[in-house]
Amino acid sequence: MGVKFIFFGLVDYMIKINQMGLIRLVFISQLLSGCSIPFDKPMINDVSSIVTGHVSEELNWRIGKDANQFGTRVEDMLANPLTNESVVAIALLSNSRFQVKFTEFGISQNELTQSGVLENPFSEIVFKPSTEGGRVIEFGIVANLFDILTLPARRKILEKEYRQNNLDFASEIIIFTHEVIEVFYQYINALNKIDIHRSLNEIASDGYDLAVEFNKAGNISDLDLAQYKSAFNNSTLELLEAEKNLSDLRINFEYLLGINNKNSYVLPKKLPDFENNNYDFTELNNLALKNRIDLQALRIGLEVQKSDSDLSKDFFFINDGEISFGAEHESGGGWELGPGVHLPLPLFDRGELSEKDAVLKLERLKEILKAEEDFISSDLKRLLEEINYNSGVLELLRDDHLPLSKEITRLTLSEYNFMLLGAYEVLEAKQSEYENEIMYLDALLDYWLLRNNLNILLGGIIKSGEFNASK
Repeated sequence: MGVKFIFFGLVDYMIKINQMGLIRLVFISQLLSGCSIPFDKPMINDVSSIVTGHVSEELNWRIGKDANQFGTRVEDMLANPLTNESVVAIALLSNSRFQVKFTEFGISQNELTQSGVLENPFSEIVFKPSTEGGRVIEFGIVANLFDILTLPARRKILEKEYRQNNLDFASEIIIFTHEVIEVFYQYINALNKIDIHRSLNEIASDGYDLAVEFNKAGNISDLDLAQYKSAFNNSTLELLEAEKNLSDLRINFEYLLGINNKNSYVLPKKLPDFENNNYDFTELNNLALKNRIDLQALRIGLEVQKSDSDLSKDFFFINDGEISFGAEHESGGGWELGPGVHLPLPLFDRGELSEKDAVLKLERLKEILKAEEDFISSDLKRLLEEINYNSGVLELLRDDHLPLSKEITRLTLSEYNFMLLGAYEVLEAKQSEYENEIMYLDALLDYWLLRNNLNILLGGIIKSGEFNASK
C-alpha cells in the first residue's frame, strides 16, 4: 500500500508540473499495452465443425452448464436399445475422463491466447539531484521491439496454432469414440457366448455323471472316468473365465459411458452379420491421406514451423531489441520527451546456428509427416488383407461349417433314438456344435473390430451407422 501511495503521489506531482506532457506519455503507454492478440473463439464449436461427418453427436462441455440437462438426455437414450450412435453420444456427454480432456483443451487454448499477448512494458521513475541545483525527474516506458514489429505475422501464426490444437483434440475425440464402440462390440460378444459356455458346462457335467455310472457298472476304466472328470473341470474353468471376462467388460463399458449398474439399458441381441465388401485400396488410401485429422494437424504444424523460422530469421537482429519513450523534467524547466531504441550488436552470435536449427526442425517435421503417411498406407494394406481373410473364414463357418455341425447333431440324435449310438456320442456332437458357434462368434467379433480399426485408420470417415449393431 505504501509503494502504491508513493507512486501515485509522484505521478500526481508530475501531472501538476506539466499535465499535457505526461498525458502524451501515458497515451503511448496505453497504446503499447493494448497491442495484443485478442482471441475469443467458441472453442467447442470449432472442434465440432471439424468432427462433423466423423462423430454424429454434438460436443458438449459440462463445465458451467446444468448437469440435469445432460442427465435427462442420457436417460432418454438409455431408455431405447443401444446403438453405435447412442453409446458414443452417452460417452461424450457423461464420461468423466473425456470431460477432463475438454478442460485440458480449454487450458491449452488459453495458453495459446496468452502467448499472443504482448509483454507488459516496463516503466521507471528516477529522482536525482541536478548539477545546477534542484532535482531531475526521469520517467520512461520500455517495450519489446520484436513483439511490436512482428505483431501481424504472429497473429497469423497463432491462428494456425489454434487450428492445429483444435485438430489434435478432434483426433483424440475420434479415437475415444472408437474405443467406446470396440468395448460395445466386445460386451455384446461376451453376452452371446456366456450362455453357450453354460450349455457346454452342462454337457460336460452330464458326461461326467454318465461316466460315474458307467464306471460303477464296470463299462469304463478309472482312467476314462478321470478324463471325463478333467474335461468337466476344464469346462468349469472356461465358464468361470467367460463370466469374469463378461464382468470386466460390463464394468469397462459402463465406465466409458459414465453410467453405473443402477442405470438400466438394453443391449442388441447380437452383432450384425458380416458384409463382403470389395474395398479399393487406392481409393481408401487417398481418402485417408486427405481426411485424416492428425495428418491435417501435422501439415499445419509444418506451416507454423516454417512461419516461425522465417520470422526469427527476418527479425533476428532485433530479437532482444527494445523501444522506449522517456520524459525528463528538471526543476525550473519544462518536460523533455523523446523516443529511444536499444538493439543488440551481432558481434558473436549472427544467427547462423539458429537458422540451421530451424531448417533441421522443419525437415524433421516433413519426415514425420512422410513416415506417418507411409505407415497409414502400409497399415491399410494389412487391414484390408485381414478383413478379406476374416470374411472368408466367416463365410465358410456361416454357410457350411455351422449348418454341418447342426446336421451332425441331428443325425447323431436320430441314430441314438434307434439305439445305434450311445449318449456319449450325442453329448460330443452337441459339444462340437456349441464350440463351432463360439468359433463363429469370435470370428464375427474380429471382423467388426477390424472394421472399427479401418474406420479409425480412415479418420472416422465411415459413418458409425454402418456399424449399427442393433440391425
